[in-house]
Amino acid sequence: DWRYLFQRHTLAGLAATLVVSAPWFILVSLHNPEFPHYFVVVQHIERFLGSGIPEHVKPWHYFLPIAIAGFLPWSALLPAVVSSFCRGRKEDNPSQRRMTTVLVSGTVVVLVFFSASKCKLIPYILPLWPFVAALLGVYCSRWFSEAKSCDGSARLGLSILGMLVLLAPVAIWRFANNQHDVPPERVLPHLRILSVGLVVWGVAQVLLAGAKARQGSAWALVAGMLMLCLCLSTTIPVGAPYKAVRGVLPDSLCPAPKEAVFAHWVSYEQSLGFYTHHRVALLRENPGELRFGAEQEPSDQWFLPSLRELGALMESSRPVFCVVKIELASRFPAEVSSHATEIRRNADMVLFANEPALKLVGRPTKGAPL
Repeated sequence: DWRYLFQRHTLAGLAATLVVSAPWFILVSLHNPEFPHYFVVVQHIERFLGSGIPEHVKPWHYFLPIAIAGFLPWSALLPAVVSSFCRGRKEDNPSQRRMTTVLVSGTVVVLVFFSASKCKLIPYILPLWPFVAALLGVYCSRWFSEAKSCDGSARLGLSILGMLVLLAPVAIWRFANNQHDVPPERVLPHLRILSVGLVVWGVAQVLLAGAKARQGSAWALVAGMLMLCLCLSTTIPVGAPYKAVRGVLPDSLCPAPKEAVFAHWVSYEQSLGFYTHHRVALLRENPGELRFGAEQEPSDQWFLPSLRELGALMESSRPVFCVVKIELASRFPAEVSSHATEIRRNADMVLFANEPALKLVGRPTKGAPL
């Protein structure tokens, strides 16, 4: 019903949105006349068409597995939700039918729109979750208040979920044995607890779904989700320092002293500036998504023209730290600075420092643990 678009509360909501958001865009555009073109054309139209950032171009089905996996374990009930909607409910009053139609329409529109876009990033699909969550809430409310047992589609979905949970420990241990980034003694105790919890959850989910126990199946789903969140909250921090930029930063650089300078060779790690509280110097020839800033920056202080300027910065009297991708670490002494000292490394990156910077963090001990 298109009349809803022109009702008073809809127009008032649009006006309030403009009052809150428009001033920022107006002020930025006045100070940077090139911003509207970059923001609207490059970041929206060109990204949608796939000509903006080629490395973000993904196939049309990119979001389908992400949507299913991202909503686990509740996505096990999605077949039942779809079946319930397709069958229709004559007992629903008009307001309930309209609500369900709006939720289903929102889910389809968000998924189809972002799947049609050529450029895709995982956060793009976030607007999908409120619609799906509300649909699941409606279904679960009916499930508890009306059904005496699990219907066929819900039972099938929960049984498949239980079997996948039972298989998850096998995949986890295969991954743990094949990876060489995190020392086994650090992660194995956490994986044992996680595996036991997954086995218990999987067995309970399969048995309760097979017995058509709707409340037991629902509580097993909730308990399994809480167990998984608790285990992951203790397991992920163990492995994160061996992959993330925080793992190569000494505590004395989080935040770093005011006089410290930070640079990055090749790709930009956004969290580097977050932890150090410093702006990071990049190579102008490879700014990535910061290309717009590189084009507008009047000086070469933050966007260095070439490796020669990065080397000069490392050879200066200022305390300079440079984060380098692991595959380029062996080239750093020859191509950038032969006087740089490796401070720390993990599976993804290496932190180098010049002599003045060593006075801030101390000279590293050979063979020191991460």
